[in-house]
Amino acid sequence: MRHVGAQIEHGLGRRLPRLAAGMAALPMSKSLALRGLLMAASLRRSVSLVSGAPSGWNETGEDLKAGMACAKALGASITISGDSLLVEGGAMEGGASLEVGESGFLGRVAPVCAVFSGVGEWEIAAKGSLLARESEPLWTCLERAGLQLEREGAWPSRISRRSAIGDLVLRDPCSSQELSGLLIGLAACGGGSVEVHGTIPSQPYLEMTKYLLGRFGFQVTSSDASVHVLGSAVDPEGPLLVEVDASAAAVALAAGCLAEVRVEVPAPQAGSSQGDWRIVQHLRSFGCLVEEEAGRLIAAGPPVCVADLDLSGEPDLAPVLAVVAAAAASRGAGASRLRGLRTLDGKESARGRVLCEGLSAAGFDCEWSGESLEIDGEPDFSKRIELSAHEDHRMAFAFALLGVIHPQLRVVKGSCISKSWPGFWSSMGS
Repeated sequence: MRHVGAQIEHGLGRRLPRLAAGMAALPMSKSLALRGLLMAASLRRSVSLVSGAPSGWNETGEDLKAGMACAKALGASITISGDSLLVEGGAMEGGASLEVGESGFLGRVAPVCAVFSGVGEWEIAAKGSLLARESEPLWTCLERAGLQLEREGAWPSRISRRSAIGDLVLRDPCSSQELSGLLIGLAACGGGSVEVHGTIPSQPYLEMTKYLLGRFGFQVTSSDASVHVLGSAVDPEGPLLVEVDASAAAVALAAGCLAEVRVEVPAPQAGSSQGDWRIVQHLRSFGCLVEEEAGRLIAAGPPVCVADLDLSGEPDLAPVLAVVAAAAASRGAGASRLRGLRTLDGKESARGRVLCEGLSAAGFDCEWSGESLEIDGEPDFSKRIELSAHEDHRMAFAFALLGVIHPQLRVVKGSCISKSWPGFWSSMGS
């Protein structure tokens, strides 16, 4: 195996380990797994989730661990056998603590599943960065529908239902997770409708929710401003394959391009619902070499040209592609722009601002408008710098990638990668 880069360094911080040519060891898609867990629990159905990642269920991030805990709180039993996880939905207690951790998906969706499934009172135990994240459109929708919320700051600490749920109206959603939660909740009620006003961010994630609801027997349709959930709950036919995480694959592919080392990841399944697989097209827009061969995606060619990309459907790719844009600029390609990012500052950190500050500290010319990033410049990489990940796993990934082209860069507070990819620092060099 050929390696490029530096070893992990302690003290000042960490760099990406020596990047190895070959197949990257990726985690499974937590977006698919979390939806499967909560649907089985709230719909009281059984499903076998089969890991498409080599490490299986033995090495899961904090979000997936929290997802299993929430599914159990919602009445499900969970059995792990090899690479399969069997979720069997059962009767809920009518109230418990939902330990959602720092997961925006669980924080928004698990409480809706709980109260839509029956009368009861539930505590929401959020922590860390989640406590500062906004989801006002969802909480307003639920309160106007007759649910009771106790709020401490941006996030409710308790949610309860004492009667039938009224009309649902979601206005100007700040995340697709808000509508995903309402659709899963309506399925738990046996069907229903929600009126939606405004643009839904990150549409591919909503399509993933619709696809999985279809596996559980429900159809999601739209008419005028309303979205309808129709059908009745069934056990999905056959297991649900939880393929490797496309967002993690994006990091690995970008690393291969930046280091000009042949890095391979499993290719997406036919009809994959993960929108972040668009990383392939986006990397090619920068002139990177990414090919598909025998069920694998292979990246090795560097970014050599500028790009103007709309990432409104896959904003989680912005941190990775910002570094790719910076690498292209460092080669003299010129300025690139990433747009459609109005939700970026509402994530685990103010990602647009943090990215812009980090790239500027590394010597690039960077401008963040609140909706778009523009990146240019040919910096001198001789200056030693530290960049904080701001307790945000995607910032840790992005700044680790920046370290591939900036040999004097160190990432501090990088342990936050345990949220989604615990083995990141070692697996990228294995």
